[in-house]
Formats: sequence, C-alpha cells, structure tokens
Amino acid sequence: MVSKTKNFQFYSLYLFLIALECYDLGRIAYTNADYYHTLMWMQEALDHLNKETNNTSVNKIDVLDHLAYATSQVKRYFFFQRDLGFN
Repeated sequence: MVSKTKNFQFYSLYLFLIALECYDLGRIAYTNADYYHTLMWMQEALDHLNKETNNTSVNKIDVLDHLAYATSQVKRYFFFQRDLGFN
C-alpha cells in the first residue's frame, strides 16, 4: 500500500510541470508506442495549455494530433482484445 505522502508527492508533480514538459513526456511515450501513457500526458499538456498564460511553449494542434492518434490506437487495441474474447 502506498502512503498518503507518496500519493501527494506524485500528484503535486503535475502541478509543477508546464505544458511543454508534459508534451515531452507524452512524446517519449508516443515514440515507444505506449499509447495509454501518451493519452495521459497529452491530456495533461492540453489542460496546462488551457491554463497557462504563455502558450508559446507547444502548439495545441500538435497535442491534439498526438491525442487523436493515441486514442485510435488504444481503441484498436481494446477492440482487438474484445474480438479475441479477452474481456
């Protein structure tokens, strides 16, 4: 079981990252074909982009493009599992 302090420390990491850092982490996951974590980091980058006042760090279209592709890959994976009977 993870202590509450560790959960808080992990959660607070998101608060200190800027959109560009979240995007970079998402790109690392994307280049490793880890689309589940790509979705998580790109969504976080998009959330930060919407909150930040200086939006010149990363292009919103790039974030949305990666989100769209990762979503299609994750959906494809789940449909493949369903078709094989791995519910």
